[in-house]
Amino acid sequence: MVSSKPDRSDFPACSAIFIVLIALTCLSVSCSVKRIEIPPQEEARLREELARKGKIKSIESVFSIEFKKNGSPEDGDAVMRMSPGNFDLQVYSHGLLAADIRTINNEIKSIPPLSSIVLRMLVDGLRSSFFWWSMQGYNTSAENGKYIISAPARTIILNSRTLMPEEQTVEVEERWLIKVFYDEPGLFENVIFPSGMRIEFANQSVRLKIETLSITDY
Repeated sequence: MVSSKPDRSDFPACSAIFIVLIALTCLSVSCSVKRIEIPPQEEARLREELARKGKIKSIESVFSIEFKKNGSPEDGDAVMRMSPGNFDLQVYSHGLLAADIRTINNEIKSIPPLSSIVLRMLVDGLRSSFFWWSMQGYNTSAENGKYIISAPARTIILNSRTLMPEEQTVEVEERWLIKVFYDEPGLFENVIFPSGMRIEFANQSVRLKIETLSITDY
């Protein structure tokens, strides 16, 4: 009987393939970002802060506003009064009222009429951006030193030190995303709040710089 011996010339090729597979596996593991649980003490601090903000009933704010329309910026100023169930926004350009947007019986009204995309960006975008803590059934986790709050159709990234939002995504009608990017926190009448934000939706964007802000928590 003639015993067959493996061809040693195959070993280098096999070894090379094996090394490449190991390298790719290690690379995929190292590149994957794992969300971890927030330590219990920090989790309690976060939930306490969200519960405290949940008592806020209304927000009033004056801010400068910049639209991107057809690639060109348009500047103005805005006055907003908002609660979880109501929305009232007036936008001024060169001192003249340019748009009046409000909700009446859960229906959005605007003068002059605006496109549904612009209305959705302003009403849903501003409501979600200012009342960012207004969520039910959320989960928390930590990733890259940030806190992640996930709820149905919403995800918020918080600074783990200040517990202020840095980014937010809101799913709209299961096919659109409102994206919000927050500026550094500022102090407004003893209220710490993001000093500005950029809202993006369906190739439209609006930039806010908050001048005044007050809240009612009763």
